[in-house]
Amino acid sequence: MKYNFDEEICREGTSCEKFDLRDEIFGRDDVIPLWVADMDFAAPPEVTEAIRKRAEHPVLGYSYRSDAYWNAIIGWVERHGGWKLRREWLDFTPGVVSGIVFALRAFTSEGDGVVIQPPVYHPFARQTRLNGRRVLENPLIQAADGRFVVDFDDLDRQLSGAKALLMSNPHNPTGRVFTREELTRIGELCVKHDVLILSDEIHSDLIYDPHRHLHIAALDERFARRTVTFIAPSKTFNMAGLSTSVVIVPDDSLRRRLQTELAKLHADQGNIFGAVALEAAYSRCDEWLEQLIDYLDGNVNYVLDFLRDR
Repeated sequence: MKYNFDEEICREGTSCEKFDLRDEIFGRDDVIPLWVADMDFAAPPEVTEAIRKRAEHPVLGYSYRSDAYWNAIIGWVERHGGWKLRREWLDFTPGVVSGIVFALRAFTSEGDGVVIQPPVYHPFARQTRLNGRRVLENPLIQAADGRFVVDFDDLDRQLSGAKALLMSNPHNPTGRVFTREELTRIGELCVKHDVLILSDEIHSDLIYDPHRHLHIAALDERFARRTVTFIAPSKTFNMAGLSTSVVIVPDDSLRRRLQTELAKLHADQGNIFGAVALEAAYSRCDEWLEQLIDYLDGNVNYVLDFLRDR
């Protein structure tokens, strides 16, 4: 099926955060809203059709996440990330940032150090501080070729006083897709200092050739035992408004602690349409994503060509 990514869709008047709040935030409504990381493409028709079909049923009562839901996640991660998951490793969170907060509360205490790697997604520092943890910065450094890379000597120092490393891979906003060598060095340092890894991998599906996303927890059993991985269909399929994300915890002890935190906060319920949308996206939208990546790659090349001519 050929998908239409050229269609222009007006989002104004839909309570769209990045369009309808421009005047309130910037004092004018004619700015180009590049400050929120969602796309302006339609969500895949397979997703919207699944939601529409479920909405036709007149009862929207309590529901649970079926085997098909969990199997869709397992299949997607194996097809696109080469990581074979077990059902018991998986749990629900209403969002990746929410999941990170639950993990910080489950695995660290007030006053504990949490390493982040700026320039990085701003909620990392904000949510860490709001929950009474200390932010320890390990800034990425810009190499001669323009890439942002990890300062491993500094990371070694920062981890010596930390309980957790909160990492973004692929890195937001620099776009770095960390290599196997880089992830292995990060994992080895976390093993050395007995530091937990909280890995935000929400952008792992949006990667251009020849790069490939690697889940740090899949590289080494020692890393898996100390890693909590967060993924979601929200960025990939433009469905952030459905508040449905996935947390992957291979270690039994860590998983029980996180599940206890989720239960304490009654944050493990979700909603009908988020579950339906995730199942459709992860089981029927591989071709849509392939065409999206091609389209986005064309946009990148368009911008590069424009800049070269200036």
